Amino acid sequence: MSENLVLLVEDCEPDADLLLHSFKHWGVTNPVCVVTDGQRAKDYLTGAGAFVNRDQHPLPIVVLLDLYLPGMAGLLLLEWIRTESELRTLPVVVLSGTKNRADFEKAYALGANACLVKSVDLAELRDLIRDLDYFSLASPTNAAALDFFPEA
Repeated sequence: MSENLVLLVEDCEPDADLLLHSFKHWGVTNPVCVVTDGQRAKDYLTGAGAFVNRDQHPLPIVVLLDLYLPGMAGLLLLEWIRTESELRTLPVVVLSGTKNRADFEKAYALGANACLVKSVDLAELRDLIRDLDYFSLASPTNAAALDFFPEA
């Protein structure tokens, strides 16, 4: 079983690739599952369809969530997560390209643990990864935290 999985819900392939590259660069060894829309994220979290095998698709320790997704929008997914008893305490970090403060205020009102604007700056991505370690420790599915081994 893959422990301490990070679920990245991101429909923009270059943004997902940049984050995955940053994880690798900063020594994050956690497995990351990327899904490209809200419905697939919901399927993953409920263990439906292609994600039925929990040994292969364990519950994540943290969800990184884009707000603007095809199908089910990120805010709707976040609202659904917070209504599910098994997922209610799952850390959700909104990572979106929007700079619209109202979007982040709505996400916080729906239960987001943090909201961040996407960045291409490596120092800002390192800070994000450090913050994810904090959120992973609070996760009900945490087995040992985010495996973050930054280079000296």
